[in-house]
Amino acid sequence: MRLLTSIHLYEYLIFIFLLDESGVIKVLLEHCEQDRVRLEENVLANVRKLVSPYLEKLRFPELGVHNRNIIEIIETRLEELTSPFLNRLTALHRLLSPREIDVAVLVREGKTSKEISELLTISVSGVDFHRKMIRKKLGLTH
Repeated sequence: MRLLTSIHLYEYLIFIFLLDESGVIKVLLEHCEQDRVRLEENVLANVRKLVSPYLEKLRFPELGVHNRNIIEIIETRLEELTSPFLNRLTALHRLLSPREIDVAVLVREGKTSKEISELLTISVSGVDFHRKMIRKKLGLTH
C-alpha cells in the first residue's frame, strides 16, 4: 500500500465526500481545512516573532558586505517559504488594521485585555475597542 500525501488524502476525501450521504466526510474536510489554516497562521507567526526580529538585530553598519548579503539571502528564503501562506492570509490583513492584528494574535495566545494593554502600551478600553472592531469585521456575534 502506498502512502498518501496530504494533497492526495485531501483529494481522496473529496471523492469519498461525493459518495457520502450522511455528511460525515464533509465534517472531516472542514476539520482538515481548519487545521491547514491554523498551521499556516502558526508558521507565519513563528517566523515573524521568532526569526525576523533576530535578523533585524543583525543589521548594523559595521557588518561586512558578505554578512549583509547572507542576511538578505536568509530573509529572501524565509519570504519564499512563507509566501504561499501569506497570499492566503492577505485578505485578512487587508480587512484588519495592524493594531487589530496585534490584538488578535495576543487574544489567540490567551492573553487578557489587561495583559494586552500592557504589552501594546495602550489602555484596556483601547484593547476592548479593537476586540469589538475585530469581532465586527469578522462577523462574529460573541
